[in-house]
Amino acid sequence: MNEEKRPNILLIQADQLSPFSLGLYGNPVVKTPSIEALAVESVVFNKAYCNYPLCVPSRTSMMTGQFPSTIGSYENALHMNPAEVSLPLVLRQAGYRTAMVGKNHAFTDGSSPDVHGGNRFFDHPEATEKKRCDELHRIFDIVCEADHGAGVEGCMYNEEVLDYWRWVCKKVWLKGDMTHGVNPYDSKCSSSYLLGEKACQVLQELSAGNQPFFMWLSYPDPHTPYQVSEPYASMYKPEEVPKPLEDTLDNKPERHRIQVEMTNKKYSKEAIQEIRALHYGMISQMDDSIGRVIDSLKSTGLWENTIVVFTADHGDSMGDHGVMQKHNFFYDSFTRVPLTIRIPGTKSRYTNSLVSLIDLLPTILSLVKLPPLPQAQGINLSSFLKGDSEDTQPYIMMECGDMGDEKELVNDRGFEINRVGGLGRGISLRTKKYKLNAYENDLWEIYNMEDDPEELNNLYGTKEGNQCINQLSKTLIQNMLRIKDRNPVNRKIRPNNTNRRIFRWSPINPISMDN
Repeated sequence: MNEEKRPNILLIQADQLSPFSLGLYGNPVVKTPSIEALAVESVVFNKAYCNYPLCVPSRTSMMTGQFPSTIGSYENALHMNPAEVSLPLVLRQAGYRTAMVGKNHAFTDGSSPDVHGGNRFFDHPEATEKKRCDELHRIFDIVCEADHGAGVEGCMYNEEVLDYWRWVCKKVWLKGDMTHGVNPYDSKCSSSYLLGEKACQVLQELSAGNQPFFMWLSYPDPHTPYQVSEPYASMYKPEEVPKPLEDTLDNKPERHRIQVEMTNKKYSKEAIQEIRALHYGMISQMDDSIGRVIDSLKSTGLWENTIVVFTADHGDSMGDHGVMQKHNFFYDSFTRVPLTIRIPGTKSRYTNSLVSLIDLLPTILSLVKLPPLPQAQGINLSSFLKGDSEDTQPYIMMECGDMGDEKELVNDRGFEINRVGGLGRGISLRTKKYKLNAYENDLWEIYNMEDDPEELNNLYGTKEGNQCINQLSKTLIQNMLRIKDRNPVNRKIRPNNTNRRIFRWSPINPISMDN
């Protein structure tokens, strides 16, 4: 690594990608040569977890290095409080050029009014008369937002891209966010392809300067809508992809049963296999895009001085345990994420040590020789990455759940929202051997992750489970106290629930569905 200049940082993040869907983690079918080539030069974490199995809480937690409950992030409708100090902000203040290419779903971007319920955080010069806060463009020097399907900023006036986008809206999004299909338009019109091209352009621009850079390349795939074009659509046959893990639901929480019932109402076993095959195709398409970005890093001479992180915000059950997508409980299919960290000149290896996404902020700041943030709650992995320590930490912690309204069953796009299955907060303690999941209004779960890695046998109520509760409850309570707001002055604010909405960025407004 060049000692005269701070290293560049490329953070690649997929949306809703379980490690179980990657060959790197043992999937026998999915082809991801670019991710696997990156892993050859990286430390690969086999037991990396998000801190909340939902997009916005996971991303804001990762970007601040704090637990979602500490920063008041519980749902997708509310972006990060502008009072928080984030990784890109710290890097920008230290002289980094910052770029965000892809799905945001973390920083306020000017599309939402003051949903945080207060005015005092909107007094900076960038605020508008309508009290719209745009932290995204204040923190990042270069921004190219993207949505699922084909919505990439700056590309929506190409007729072929518009045709691709309209098909996604008509055939998938507007029929329900779990509808699936083969997009008949060119794969080069997809968000994964377009973001790869945009990232390469941005790298060319960044390579021309003398400043180090931080790029957050955030792919909306393989999140819903489950759709992809050829050749990826037929790359995997439904009858040849692995079948989802079956669960009897014996001694399982009610929230699990609710989600299984909803899934069974919508999908046959054949439909789930079709979705899994399309999902794998989306992953391979994203992998090709990542490969082009890595090639661009190398061709611009940036590779030798660039830290590259690859991860996801949370997983996707893909039918495992009888449910789809992500939900407010703690199975590994929801909470485990792929994580590879490549540091130039550092020996690669594969590890089962426990880590979580809040560890990225203190680790990256240490690697670029910047002082730690006192409010950060993750641990610094830099010594472990360099081989100077043998292990990371004895446990990690995760959170889930919200205090919503049971009557709020439909969002502003007409999609059914099962609020009941997500009501009631939960907290999980994952040790090397056990996972203890505690819910405020549901059956607790205890899994022996060595003997039962598929989490089928809930030990709650058994002798082993009772012993586990006695051993781990104190640790769990101590950590719940530890993650309380550390700031000397409580700068957190409560959202105004009466004005809360789901705000959705759109590259063209309105979308004409008649063309």
